[in-house]
Amino acid sequence: MFNLQSLIEKQTESYIEAVNRKRKLTYKVNKNVSWRTLKDKVVNLFIEEDSDKVLTELQKLFERYVESVRLNRKYSRTRSAFRQYKFLSC
Repeated sequence: MFNLQSLIEKQTESYIEAVNRKRKLTYKVNKNVSWRTLKDKVVNLFIEEDSDKVLTELQKLFERYVESVRLNRKYSRTRSAFRQYKFLSC
């Protein structure tokens, strides 16, 4: 399903580039929302006879939900020194 999501995202690149030219910030597809919409519609993809219709609907939904790319938003993960990670072994 992730492969299908990435393929549909690649199809929306031309639309997103057009949006980026008009706006101050750069935008990309919101992966969480696209994953949710894909999960909801993937069954329709196999059930309906016209799968192109479902794919274009998914593409329009992916284009609808874009988010701005924020620079320098990489925060390191701090782990607690007191937490002990124990694993069960048989």
